[in-house]
Amino acid sequence: MTAASNPAAAQVPPRLIKDYDIPDDQVVARIRTARMVSPTKRHVDIPIDNCYVGMVDREHFDEFLRVRAADTGAERVTGTYTKITVTPAAPMSITATKKAARPVQ
Repeated sequence: MTAASNPAAAQVPPRLIKDYDIPDDQVVARIRTARMVSPTKRHVDIPIDNCYVGMVDREHFDEFLRVRAADTGAERVTGTYTKITVTPAAPMSITATKKAARPVQ
């Protein structure tokens, strides 16, 4: 799997897979070597010793996470991101507009 073949792929470290109990069917590949390619097409392979990096398909993985969050009480909101505000009182506040055009935070 490469970024060119699947631009919606994401890397997930094995510790996260274990700690967050990510099921095997969400991990589409286990990468054991990374390849760096220069603009001139020269490349070097870098083995990932004694481990792997899990690859997930964001199209399916993101929905899996949304469903899991909703099952544990999170409210799902579909909206449009508008801004991030950082203040001393609120280290990070994300503002979005729901489809019904009400601001939510």
